[in-house]
Amino acid sequence: MSISEVEAIRPAGAIEAARRERVATSTSGRLLYADALRGAACLMVVLYHAIGNDAAHGVHAAAGSLAWWVARIVEIFQLPLFAFVSGRVFVIATADAAGFRAGLLRKTMRLALPLVSTTLLMVAVLHLTGRSNPPSPWAALTTPFEHLWYLQATLWLTFAAAAGSFLFRRHLPIFAAGALAATCLAAFLIPVDFPNTMSLRGAIMLSPFFFLGVWMKDGVAGRPTRIEGALDPIVIPGVGLLICLAVLGLWSLPDPWADTIEAQRFHLLLAMAGVLLASAFALRSKTLAALSDRSLTIYLFHVFFLPPARAAVLTAWPSAPNEVVVAAALVAGVAAPWLMHPWIARIPIAALAFHGIMPKRQG
Repeated sequence: MSISEVEAIRPAGAIEAARRERVATSTSGRLLYADALRGAACLMVVLYHAIGNDAAHGVHAAAGSLAWWVARIVEIFQLPLFAFVSGRVFVIATADAAGFRAGLLRKTMRLALPLVSTTLLMVAVLHLTGRSNPPSPWAALTTPFEHLWYLQATLWLTFAAAAGSFLFRRHLPIFAAGALAATCLAAFLIPVDFPNTMSLRGAIMLSPFFFLGVWMKDGVAGRPTRIEGALDPIVIPGVGLLICLAVLGLWSLPDPWADTIEAQRFHLLLAMAGVLLASAFALRSKTLAALSDRSLTIYLFHVFFLPPARAAVLTAWPSAPNEVVVAAALVAGVAAPWLMHPWIARIPIAALAFHGIMPKRQG
């Protein structure tokens, strides 16, 4: 969202003025709260992997422990937040076919090149370190692989949003509302054994959050919705209802964390409530926004630094509490890629491979 778009929103009293102030743009002209949410989601992803997704990974947190509960809660919100921000800032040229094709190619390159490069790097590392049964490069690229499945899913979402934006370029609010309704229904009904080639099922599960972002940008006569930056009287009861339904549903399940359609539905409701609240509060944090600037590098490479950080702490302090081990891994998982980012950006071949940025033509 550009500064001119923010200024185009006419204030209607003190509440609307406050909303406009909170939905401010950063100095780069980007939506500040969206950058802050992306930074927060990035931290959550690193924290989740620092703990480990089950007792066989990370700090081997036992079920019911504090670290285990933190991982379960973070798991619900991390990628929906990422998907929401991606949809909220999604823009593609639709004035003519040539501009659309060029824009879609740029977006595809920004996702596909880092996906392919990092996948091949991770597969090579797994083979070199002697991990048992490492996947083939083709299997890793065509099935959900480690944390990189999110980039596979985002490719699906990007193609869907781009096609819809071009076909409905004269009626974007209708497309945004229709896509949001359709994807909510699809995510609620999709079976757990739905084919997941190139993380298609994951894309469907994340699609309501992505298109919620698109709708907030284009959903009301082409203007941003009033949800952002203001605790609208309509939002609070709706969020409260979603939370109540989700909590009651999860409480009634024998195992609320099992891979069942019932559990995924209640997780979906809870995640939607969290994303709506995050949007309503429109957190303004320049620190998190700065983290967002390097979020792709952090997302791609944090997993390489978590195991060494955990091992270093446990070597120096074998009885270290999980909280200390997780904190050290979190710092390493953020700081090391943060320091790598400018070096990748300066080397053309690295920027192309891991940031999807084409080298600038000379002359």
